[in-house]
Amino acid sequence: RSHPGERLELMARGEGRRWAVGGIAPVARGHSIEGREMSAMFRPGGGGDESAREFFGKFRAIYSFFAAGDACFRGSLCEAASGASVSFYPFRPEGGGHVAQEYLRAVGAAAEPVDASIELSQSDLDGAIQVLARSGLERARFVMILPGSGSPAKNWPPERFAELAAAVAPPPRPLVVLGPAEEKIARVFLDANLPMVRDLPLETVAALARMSAACIGNDSGV
Repeated sequence: RSHPGERLELMARGEGRRWAVGGIAPVARGHSIEGREMSAMFRPGGGGDESAREFFGKFRAIYSFFAAGDACFRGSLCEAASGASVSFYPFRPEGGGHVAQEYLRAVGAAAEPVDASIELSQSDLDGAIQVLARSGLERARFVMILPGSGSPAKNWPPERFAELAAAVAPPPRPLVVLGPAEEKIARVFLDANLPMVRDLPLETVAALARMSAACIGNDSGV
């Protein structure tokens, strides 16, 4: 609404780009935040990098929620943007509401409605169906158990999750979902002979959540 008629592009990590383009109507194109043009922004004089100037110089306005406290990054991005309007906002904004609402408040659009849902594609759902088939489970007849989080210090002990999973009487049946950070606790669930899957793409985990009878975890980070 602030830029009527303009094309909106998003730079983010892989799953963010893929879900936004086509799933969030105004986003026309996605770019990787791990690209060379972004890494150049952290070097003194990086704003003069030819590839960075070519990339960032094509935008009329840039809203950055990344590395706002890094003076080198801010200076390089402004230089590379070649006179475009560049605004910086904290990645973790202050406030107690949903992070999407706090981002809107940061850009002066606090009155806008927040839709925090994610549209899953048929390929996302198909990936989850394949996982369930390999695990001998059925849609809506399993409980997804997520024993990890971004901070192990706040996690419930894995042994307690294993006890809980074993107590889930069929139907539904339990399905333990582990990510790369939970590799050290995998043995707990293997020893308990519980259905377990590891290192799934995030979109497959999202589709499993949609298909589950319930989800149990430490927080809603996944």
